[in-house]
Amino acid sequence: MNRNFWFVLTLIMLILMSFSTLRFNLGFEVRLNQIFILFVFTLIFLYDLKNKTLNIKLLTFLISFGLLLSLISLNSPYQKLGQFKFIIKYIFIFPAVFYTGSRLINLIEPKYLIKAVEIAVLIYCIDAVILYYFPIPFLIHDRGALTGFQGTFWETVWLAKAVMLLFLASVSLRFDFNVFPKRKYFLIIFYGFLLIIEIITRSKAIWLALGLISLYIIVSKFMFNFLSYKRLGHNLYIREKFISQLQNLNISFIIPLILIISLILYIANNYILEKPIVTIEMIQHKIEEERGKAFRIALELLKNSNWLGGYGFGFVESFFSTFHDEVIGLGAGVSMLFNSYLDIWLSASIIGLIYALALLILSFNQKYLFTTIIPIYLFITGNISPYIGSEYYWLFLGFSFGLARLYKKRIIKYEKK
Repeated sequence: MNRNFWFVLTLIMLILMSFSTLRFNLGFEVRLNQIFILFVFTLIFLYDLKNKTLNIKLLTFLISFGLLLSLISLNSPYQKLGQFKFIIKYIFIFPAVFYTGSRLINLIEPKYLIKAVEIAVLIYCIDAVILYYFPIPFLIHDRGALTGFQGTFWETVWLAKAVMLLFLASVSLRFDFNVFPKRKYFLIIFYGFLLIIEIITRSKAIWLALGLISLYIIVSKFMFNFLSYKRLGHNLYIREKFISQLQNLNISFIIPLILIISLILYIANNYILEKPIVTIEMIQHKIEEERGKAFRIALELLKNSNWLGGYGFGFVESFFSTFHDEVIGLGAGVSMLFNSYLDIWLSASIIGLIYALALLILSFNQKYLFTTIIPIYLFITGNISPYIGSEYYWLFLGFSFGLARLYKKRIIKYEKK
């Protein structure tokens, strides 16, 4: 099994992850991409056994927590809908996806991972354009009047999340490993096309995530520059062990780029798109009738459990299906809250929240742009959507976890001023 083999598997996996309508009933509902992910995981598992590289500690950690959260859910006396699908995910699917990501980052050369990511996201965008004008029923999730520019994804917002995730992965990996084409204008055109697709999806959450990540990079850049050298005497300085790729970024390039993107968004929001993306009325509506209302109810439920949670997987759908006061976006057919971490806390107790945050912390590392940006993006989107229920979340968190452990500690260097 050479690197080209793993590259092909990664590309197929990323492409299949976008086909959310390709589902099968095996006594419970399973998607084609989940079957393929388990197939890839099996190959990696056998490969690691053969080469004695199996990370038993990681697998034990993931599966043990999956079992623990499932037992907490099964022990809950509350009415639940679709509990079994969550148990399957947390014991089998999510550990397999995370482990697969953590190992693939070791098995594929960075340039091939970049290639797989960019080919996949380009296919997402092209599919979205084609299916918008020439819809193919079995590939599209028909939401009636709500069906929009979503491609093969379940909803438009899921297309937006996937495109931005792969966009950030491509940019950060290219900076981390200095992989740039000789003719950079092709790359600029490619990234420009992805940003146009993001504008068309009209997703507000994605731009919030991008804005917060940009702010983090700028602040961190200035902090690193300020703290990277410590004065030891008149002429002697010591560089700290902590060295980040953020130090290598050209801030004079980043700030104008962010301003240009912001200007494009402003023009699109106010002069091109038929309706503004963000209005005061829309924000007020979400606070009073949608996300804000759901957040207040969830906090009340946690308070009633002495802040322990643990109502069980599937409780959210069951509860809001019969709740006396309607919350827009929740109810029958919606199995998770808008906030991933609030949802796992409510469903699988505070232990579930600790598990989710522990994986983020373990996967976050400022020694690479990828391991900095991707966990931040996943955390932000997880706080404004049920993203933790997506295979994208676990795969890219696994990528980040694996890459963080490839880093070798650097030797302290003494330099004269």
